[in-house]
Amino acid sequence: MKFQRSRFLKPGNLLLIGSGLLLAGVALLSLKWRMVHDAPIMMYLAYIIDRFGMLPYRDFIDSNLPGTYLFFLIIGKLFGYSDLGFRLVDLLVLVLVLYGVYLWLRPFGERTGITAALIYGFFYLGDGQILSLQREQLVAFLIILALNVSTFSFNKRVRLAAMGFVFGLAAMIKPQSVIGLPLLLAYEYWQGFPTSVPVGNFSRIKEWFRLILWCGVGFAIPIALFCGYLVLSGTAGDFIDLVKNYWGLYYLVTGDFQTVTPAERTSYLLERYLTFGGQIIWLAPAIYGVFLVWFKSDLAVSLKRRSLLILSLALVYSLYPVSTGMFWRYHWLPFAFCIIQAGCLVLIEQSRVRFRWERLLPVGLLIFAVIFRIRLPGEFLQQVKGESIPPPKAGRVDAIAAFLTNHLEPGDLVQPLDGTGGAVHAMLISKARLATPTVYDFHFYHHLENPYIQRLKREFLTALRKTPPRFIVEIDPDKPYPIGSAATREFPELRQYLSSFYSIAEVGEGYFIYERLAGQ
Repeated sequence: MKFQRSRFLKPGNLLLIGSGLLLAGVALLSLKWRMVHDAPIMMYLAYIIDRFGMLPYRDFIDSNLPGTYLFFLIIGKLFGYSDLGFRLVDLLVLVLVLYGVYLWLRPFGERTGITAALIYGFFYLGDGQILSLQREQLVAFLIILALNVSTFSFNKRVRLAAMGFVFGLAAMIKPQSVIGLPLLLAYEYWQGFPTSVPVGNFSRIKEWFRLILWCGVGFAIPIALFCGYLVLSGTAGDFIDLVKNYWGLYYLVTGDFQTVTPAERTSYLLERYLTFGGQIIWLAPAIYGVFLVWFKSDLAVSLKRRSLLILSLALVYSLYPVSTGMFWRYHWLPFAFCIIQAGCLVLIEQSRVRFRWERLLPVGLLIFAVIFRIRLPGEFLQQVKGESIPPPKAGRVDAIAAFLTNHLEPGDLVQPLDGTGGAVHAMLISKARLATPTVYDFHFYHHLENPYIQRLKREFLTALRKTPPRFIVEIDPDKPYPIGSAATREFPELRQYLSSFYSIAEVGEGYFIYERLAGQ
């Protein structure tokens, strides 16, 4: 009997196994990573909701929607407000996302599903701590959940309502994430009719109404819960005030913190959009993959339509960063999430191949994209070398946290003057209570002539006088000050308040801690 080489020993399978083990190793070592950037701010906001009963929009000013607070509150309740708890949830979400990708693409072949999951896993972990549990990762999880729900065979009305509900949850984290829902409905509609049914047929029109109705029912549930929460908590007016008066101003600040006019913003958006966040290299294998599915395979028509859905979602989610106008790397994550899946379609089994290059070219395009866009995280490389990972903000966070932990007494309040420079992170570690509704002071320094900004500054000074914090932590100059004609770095009234009622208790690398004078 001739020896049959195990399929697991084939080079392609060995590569997948090796990549999977490497990804598992990166994930395991990432348990020692820490929260950085805005993740600890989200955790802190959840903490003060949980610990002090503070309500968003009224007791602290922040533009996030309740889905974000709820998610981080769940993390804190179940796993604690710690780095390890945060890392465990980050990896749990990643595992669910990767499994969802595998399930969604498995009908195109096991190799396609596994490869797409592995590549996205490396893409997500490749940026290290900075990308961990960004809200766009939650959006990616909800997208792939909705896509898999669309394949379920149970009652169609229930399935549509479930899809709508999932996108409703996504809207409660990032409203612009719902831009993919119309494509999914169009796919459902397309799947429901044979091509022989005329476009203007009344049954087609009725089907559109059914799709929109039942999906809308599911979508409305999270929205209704959110509105109910605002009304019952008495914060509806505060939320409307924030949306009406501040969101539009913030939209006129670029990702470089430059204030711009609406006309300047249009040019800026087009320029930044056309960079595709450096991910345009995936477009070649993605388009080629859809071509192969349609013209070089014997896959079912339903799968051919699914391939178009994947590519269409990628193109639609390329517009996602335009909605924020910031174009930071994590804003491109939903686009990368979808385009990587489309790119892996080049791995399908081709049944209509005449030349060897027709098999090698598509795989080569994918390998080329992987080589240039996938990297191992710097933290992982430091860990395997036996080096320690630098602490957040070069140790500033831990230094501030140590000071607050050693000096805070029961009932003491702390006020940060910061954005993402580490003060709020230190307050999370030291379990400090926020003194005023101001979490970050960015909004005090742009669009100075706007009545809403002026009101925020007056209310901040009033709150400082009403509930004077024992400590004020200022990050300077390493925090994002707005720049431009409508911006400043000065707040004279605040400086006068500090000089009158506070003295400097500690000066560190890039930060000042002020302590309230005795008797004040």
